[in-house]
Amino acid sequence: RDMPRATDALVHIVDPAYLRRPNRGDMSSRSSRSTVQPQTRELRPLAPATMTLPPARPDHDPSGIPALFRWHRIHTTITSLWQDTRGAQSGRGHLSAHAADAIPHIWADFVENPGPESAAVGVLVGLLLEAEGPEPDIVRIRKFVDTHLSELFPLLACDVRGESAAYVLSHYGDRAEAILQGAAQEAGPDSPWIPALRQVFALQDDPDWARASVSYLGAMAASAIPPDPLVLARETLVCPSCRGELQFDADNATVGCPVCHHPIQFADDVLDMIGDAEPRSAEFVEKLAERYESLTRPRFVRVMAKDRDRQLTPEREEDYLRQFLHTAEGPVLDLACGAGGWTERVVRQVGMGRVIAVDYALPMVQACTRRIPHLIGIRGDAGALPIRSGILAGANCSDALQALPDPATAIAEVARCLRPGAPFTALTFVEGDGLYRYFQHRTPIHNRHVFAPTELRSMIENAGLTLTDWTQTGLAVFFTATKPEG
Repeated sequence: RDMPRATDALVHIVDPAYLRRPNRGDMSSRSSRSTVQPQTRELRPLAPATMTLPPARPDHDPSGIPALFRWHRIHTTITSLWQDTRGAQSGRGHLSAHAADAIPHIWADFVENPGPESAAVGVLVGLLLEAEGPEPDIVRIRKFVDTHLSELFPLLACDVRGESAAYVLSHYGDRAEAILQGAAQEAGPDSPWIPALRQVFALQDDPDWARASVSYLGAMAASAIPPDPLVLARETLVCPSCRGELQFDADNATVGCPVCHHPIQFADDVLDMIGDAEPRSAEFVEKLAERYESLTRPRFVRVMAKDRDRQLTPEREEDYLRQFLHTAEGPVLDLACGAGGWTERVVRQVGMGRVIAVDYALPMVQACTRRIPHLIGIRGDAGALPIRSGILAGANCSDALQALPDPATAIAEVARCLRPGAPFTALTFVEGDGLYRYFQHRTPIHNRHVFAPTELRSMIENAGLTLTDWTQTGLAVFFTATKPEG
């Protein structure tokens, strides 16, 4: 690219050297991803965009910066350029002194980089269009966006950035006909955001309703922006070796333990706190991760639970979480997260931006973070969790206790990390009788420990937890245990 990523540079936006970099609107040529040339008109009918974009890939980041720090830089960028003027009658935010200088770089990050972080940058563009500030800055921002507005049309076909693009376009009701025509040509008739824009534009004769509709689109786009995950990481994570404070270097996108120097590194977006080689071949684990949610897990659960009549459905598992995983504010652990199918359900239950997913198998955690891009994914040991004592508001372990090398130690570690009164929910299996026990142990997925009911209850009690629910379906056991108060 011929310019820096906005979210990399804007954390240092006050640096005059950055502000003197070439203005995107003045460039005679554009990135190889786009063939749209900057236009010099102000309020003329929009020309259809001719830019081409690669397919949206939420797991892809050309900068190589882990998602933990990418999201942090997004939040830093937003607060650097826009402030919420709470209590103001206008209900608008306020531009920072550098917002007009930054808009070309913000725009480039939005239209040229696929992924959910760029969608958040699109929300920022909409906020800047609405914000109050010095009239020259407002004019500069509006003129730049107006000049490049047609570049948003292809984004309306994207799952990730379409909502943010619609939010930005909704500010231009005076150009409704040109926008709808260009959007239909570039995004295609199946884009769900074109009908949404049509509804907004139909309300232009009623300013209050039009403003409410624009606000609705903005709110829906903003609801996909998670809280800053670096805040959660700093509050929750510790060194798995010495349990000392970790040092998070946002400028260099690194994490380390300054006490014992335990090896910690990133593997894509996963924080690897083990660092040694996988015990199984990487190829085997990657294949398992690919087919785990769709094929491996359903068959494994059915066999282990002796569920001939298919009573143990995903809906029943999720209903158990809704019934028992009630948490106060704070971080929630999904232990042995696998490929993320049940982590998604935990996120739905407790809310976005609160869940930390841990698994020993790196390909599994990588699959999980691809599935849930805002997640803090950790490759870690269940027997030495990299989590501060007494910090968790809740924990879950779906279909995994039996696969851990030392389930008793893992339950004790969860108990250490829970705050008083916090719940630990789990699904696991007890051993069948006679012939069926043979097939439980033979299913060739991974080594496992199939519990006797009294054995599992003893592990929970010995960890200092109080068993508050035990629901058995065939040989499957749902349980909830809480850490006693005081």
